[in-house]
Amino acid sequence: MSLFQSEQTKTPDHNSPHLLKLPFELREQIIYQALLAEIIDRSPYPFGTRSLPFERPLLSVFSDGELQYMEKKHWKCSAFWGKEPMTRLMRVNKKLYEEVYTTLWREFSMHLAPMNPKQHEDWVSWLQKHNPRAIQEIRHLHIRLPKIVEYRNNELDSEYRQELAQAEDLRRLKEEVGSYPSLRSVTLQIYLIYTSGPSEKPAARCVKRYLQLIDACENIKAGERLDVKVLYEPDSEAPWGRDIVKACQENIGQRKRTTKLLQWHLESFHS
Repeated sequence: MSLFQSEQTKTPDHNSPHLLKLPFELREQIIYQALLAEIIDRSPYPFGTRSLPFERPLLSVFSDGELQYMEKKHWKCSAFWGKEPMTRLMRVNKKLYEEVYTTLWREFSMHLAPMNPKQHEDWVSWLQKHNPRAIQEIRHLHIRLPKIVEYRNNELDSEYRQELAQAEDLRRLKEEVGSYPSLRSVTLQIYLIYTSGPSEKPAARCVKRYLQLIDACENIKAGERLDVKVLYEPDSEAPWGRDIVKACQENIGQRKRTTKLLQWHLESFHS
């Protein structure tokens, strides 16, 4: 038997950790893409990622009730967070576990959808008990922020109610954003609720309120300014909401950036 033939008949070493022999930068990209492939199939909203504006890929965390609903009705598979798909790469060995863990918390944006303040508080308490390192590692947060622009009843009552809602939004943001010591950026996904276009005065007040929320997010961490962006969630019943969000973006000097998926979705409302 020739040397060539003997080399060809050798049994391959299936236990060789080929992934770990790659340069770290390449391995990091493979890990990122592997995580992304799992997450992208589990959209936070049943109508798909085209309807969700985002700055970076989202790792969505649901309340128990919402999670069961999404698994059964829309995904037809288990969730990613804390389930087998999430831990698959982590189980290879300790080194890969650390790299997957770091990529997950530092590169993806945590999307708490749709959690109310009490559910978020419970979730943070659970993390502090079972996975405190995640609290320290999370760097990016994505928050869906619905807001009513104007009520149908008298203006004074409308303004009073919206001021109460504003105080609650401020409290919620300070609590959620302040829960993560390594946080670097916050994306506010703005969803405007109203049945018809608001008059000029309520629209201006809405912009002012959003700017207050943005400023509160930016300055939550003492001595460090967070990167805060606002994105418009398309709504066929409130297309004027884009102008309100645009005014906020211009005020904070946010560079206009529309992903192709989001642009297709925006165009679908006007076709």
